[in-house]
Amino acid sequence: MSHREMREDGVQGLVEELIPMLPGHETFPARKELIEGARAEHARIVRRWMAARICEWRWDDADEYWKTDCGRAFCLIDGTPKDNDYTYCPGCGRLIIEVRGEE
Repeated sequence: MSHREMREDGVQGLVEELIPMLPGHETFPARKELIEGARAEHARIVRRWMAARICEWRWDDADEYWKTDCGRAFCLIDGTPKDNDYTYCPGCGRLIIEVRGEE
């Protein structure tokens, strides 16, 4: 499962938890439409929130370094950011998600 799929699962799980908190969600005449609209809106909010807290590090095979979402480049002597105990990006402070291969 890719990190994007894991994020989508997390978003959908959070949305499912938030729907029942909407006032009147059970008695509203167009309940299905309300739930679908709320689900889509909450998904957008959660995606923006998550994107603001994650810095994707993409491995560049050609040049052998890590390109970051925040516009920096890192060359690690050995291993991955996780192997080297990098949890947060030193450039922007956001949580690192490693991306390798084709997306």
